[in-house]
Amino acid sequence: MSDQSKYVVKVQPGSGDEGEEVVVYLSRVARAMNGDVEKMYRLVDSFFNRIGVDGHREGKAVGQLISEDHPTMQSVMIAVMTEAILVLSEKQYTDARNAQSIELCRRLAEVIREAPKQSYI
Repeated sequence: MSDQSKYVVKVQPGSGDEGEEVVVYLSRVARAMNGDVEKMYRLVDSFFNRIGVDGHREGKAVGQLISEDHPTMQSVMIAVMTEAILVLSEKQYTDARNAQSIELCRRLAEVIREAPKQSYI
């Protein structure tokens, strides 16, 4: 296993195993998801929900990590994000919590629809 995939995680208080260190191999977690996009989304959702973020600092950090990744993975990440923006731009219902985000998606969708579809080498 690659060291990039290996993470040591301390179990949080209240879990019954406080302080225990657990080794997690992200590549194994990803493989166990077996291409299940909903499981992947739930993992990301759980991460952001648990740390209570506004998204800007984390978005910048994720963008930096993507910019340092392999060019093919950069293209895949952008494709995933642009398709998500297109789906969200079609959302009919909004409220005060997501209205600005959906409006931004609608504006970005106009640009995305005019751009040529990405091709992969």
